[in-house]
Amino acid sequence: MSIVVAASAIGEMIAKGLAKKFGTSVIERWTRYRAQRFLEGFCKELGREFQSKVTNGKVDEALDEILSNEKKSEALFDAYRAVSLAKSKKIGPRVIGLLTGKIVIEDRAATFLEQDFFVVAEQLSDDELLEFASFVRECDKNLLERKKDIKEVGGGIEIQLHEENLDSNWKSKGSVNLAPIDLREYYGVWALKLRNVGLFSERIDERSYDYQEDSERHIDEPGSMREIKWVLSFPSNLRELATLIERAIPD
Repeated sequence: MSIVVAASAIGEMIAKGLAKKFGTSVIERWTRYRAQRFLEGFCKELGREFQSKVTNGKVDEALDEILSNEKKSEALFDAYRAVSLAKSKKIGPRVIGLLTGKIVIEDRAATFLEQDFFVVAEQLSDDELLEFASFVRECDKNLLERKKDIKEVGGGIEIQLHEENLDSNWKSKGSVNLAPIDLREYYGVWALKLRNVGLFSERIDERSYDYQEDSERHIDEPGSMREIKWVLSFPSNLRELATLIERAIPD
């Protein structure tokens, strides 16, 4: 019994000591680190604005105006709160800083799309943000090369991930799984996170048609064809987020 009591007492001592050190060594350290990356992005965006519109003698005046403005200071606080919980250590906080700087400069609230950008910057790791930006640039490259599995439709981009063709005159090797494509396996965890935010959406397109006998095409008898396509779609202005990520990459 005395051994149990002693162990319990030691455990309490460890807990108290760890609580003190945890706050300083872990929470404060990494919160401060992320906050610094946020300020780097925020100041980078402000610098672009001040360079063209504010003389050196009025920089302090412009900063005072930002900090004393209720709407702008609230935007800064909301951004800081997101940064303190960000999974990313470097790029995400910088993206949040860049985006917050743009919103503060323009003296407005974040758009719905920008709100989604904040969530992405908060939830994705540094590597995942880079993978996403690389994905967007690869899509642009494929669009320029007119690859058949990708197209721009209205304000969005669509990618055909998979296709099945079922011919009534050919015996199927087995059943076709009509479940959505596993985006984690196809692209990575970051794609699942974008789907959960609502920036990625999936659908299954299906159509059936009849065909006639055609000896020139080596079709010996009439039949029917069933086409099934798995499609991923997302708004084309995700390019803006990719650009923010690229600007946030450390020099």
